[in-house]
Amino acid sequence: MLHVISTQSLLLPLKILGDWIKARHQLIAQDLTGTFWAQFGDLLNLFPHTRDLERIVKEGFSQSQQQQKIALPEDVALRGLAPLSALHNQLEFPPMSPDLNLLDEFALRLLCLKSVGQFAAQLRPR
Repeated sequence: MLHVISTQSLLLPLKILGDWIKARHQLIAQDLTGTFWAQFGDLLNLFPHTRDLERIVKEGFSQSQQQQKIALPEDVALRGLAPLSALHNQLEFPPMSPDLNLLDEFALRLLCLKSVGQFAAQLRPR
């Protein structure tokens, strides 16, 4: 599954969707028990453990704050898009950010998606 996702560049749109969900959480907070979230949770459970991903990406993600720190190519491309501006304001953009290799980018995208799941779990009514 991960091989298919990584080779087909499916993580880019999923990561952008995750950013949008975090930025517009008030729109999705009403339906956190729906089928989408169950299937999204199933997908996240297929990803490697967060500890393993953090070993790959040493600088790009803050586990304590559950947020990305370094801009990925899709963040650079969408910089200035109003719905994502609050998230982008927290990122280091080139030339200030370190260069990431493909494995770093892949792991950082997975960490970002996992953080969306954790974010949604915190929004879920108890």
